Amino acid sequence: MKPFNRVNEADLAFFESILPGRVFSGEAISTDYDHDEMTIYGHYAPEAVLQAQSTEEISAVLRYCNERNIAVTPRGAGTGLCGGCVATEGGVVLSTERMKRVLEVDTRNMTATVEPGVLLMEFPKALEGTGLFYPPDPGEKTATMGGNAMTNAGGMRAVRYGVTRDYVLGMEVVLADGEILTLDVTDTLDGRIARARGLVTDFGKLMDPTADKLLTSAALIMLCRFEVMSFGNFLMPVFTFIIIAREIFVSGIRQLAAGKGIVIAAKAIGKAKTTLQFAAILITLLCGPVFTAIGIPVDFVLICAAAALTVWSGIDYTVGAKDLFKNR
Repeated sequence: MKPFNRVNEADLAFFESILPGRVFSGEAISTDYDHDEMTIYGHYAPEAVLQAQSTEEISAVLRYCNERNIAVTPRGAGTGLCGGCVATEGGVVLSTERMKRVLEVDTRNMTATVEPGVLLMEFPKALEGTGLFYPPDPGEKTATMGGNAMTNAGGMRAVRYGVTRDYVLGMEVVLADGEILTLDVTDTLDGRIARARGLVTDFGKLMDPTADKLLTSAALIMLCRFEVMSFGNFLMPVFTFIIIAREIFVSGIRQLAAGKGIVIAAKAIGKAKTTLQFAAILITLLCGPVFTAIGIPVDFVLICAAAALTVWSGIDYTVGAKDLFKNR
């Protein structure tokens, strides 16, 4: 592949003619555009940053850059960890950050049509009151829907609900030569079938000079209804909590016993004169093992427990704690 051409003044003038006020070059380019969130991929400053607002603008830019042999790197919010939005070849960064409209929410078919710049944390606002939600839940909420599609992002709900490709039903994409394609689960391209309920990620038709880049300008995604928690679904986390709490408590008791904390505990309970005092002492002692089980020093827990018991019950337990430290 022959080397890419540099962006010149004539190129910038053309870009300005189709994206007025949304073309940046030289010192006007923010350093945010030269990297993603995984800095091991390095910092590469683009020669121009273009902020598209429509499919037609994206198509015009790609067609022109294809003819001029100018490198193009698509970019969303830049929160990725795979280097996909880093302009390693310089050239143009084509940003979709302004394409942030939710075009349609179809409650009957439980789908939504979104532009690629919609932020993951903003999308739920468009679904308020519909009883629907978007299951994929990547950790980076300031990422874009287009970026999630590019990386097939998953998240904490992936085990139960799946990842991004399981919810993409169709896409409007722009190829490197500027051609606009609308694809759904039945479309094929150069013998490669768009994965059922999945994400179109690989096309033989992608061509030089913009390498293996393709730009999504809109996507049709599937939504799910909020589940009404059944009794069985409710019991599972309760049982899990009980099991974990039991292990923490037993471990904490062992640590308190090793530090002679049981001596103070027994004396404290023995001095309780009212039900309220007994309850306060018991609650404090139950909290102590939790802290010790997660690594907080036994001495620290004991002195805090003694101080708390003194305040709650009116009985001075700090003397007992001091005696304990003297004998250790």
